[in-house]
Amino acid sequence: MKLKDIDFRVWSKLENGYIEYPALAKLGSVLPAKVHRADRAIPFIEFDERDDEKEVEFWTGLRDLNNAKIYEGDIVAHYAEGGGIEYYSKVVFNQGKGAFEFVCIEHPIIEACDELANPDIGVVGNIHDKDL
Repeated sequence: MKLKDIDFRVWSKLENGYIEYPALAKLGSVLPAKVHRADRAIPFIEFDERDDEKEVEFWTGLRDLNNAKIYEGDIVAHYAEGGGIEYYSKVVFNQGKGAFEFVCIEHPIIEACDELANPDIGVVGNIHDKDL
């Protein structure tokens, strides 16, 4: 695995959304509040120091039928062969196994992500979506 193969996103509970530049994430704050330029080449970042709980969600290495990256915390639809959605699952990281898994929402079935790496799944949201 190379560094270019690692991707993640950061959810900010305080901002109720993903941080636009997760590489600038500073624990315990919302970032960045303001970005200034002292000169044209060097940005100066001012951090908002309000308390914020952040969640880091890693990319599984898989893509869905639309070529979208599938991240930890995503809700995915599993499509039946004849069309239509067969069931939904959420993507979780099982620390005991050291692997990502799809946990079915309707049924207590757990499948390892590599076993379900097929073009018949699509990201429909994430665990932070209140409408799902």
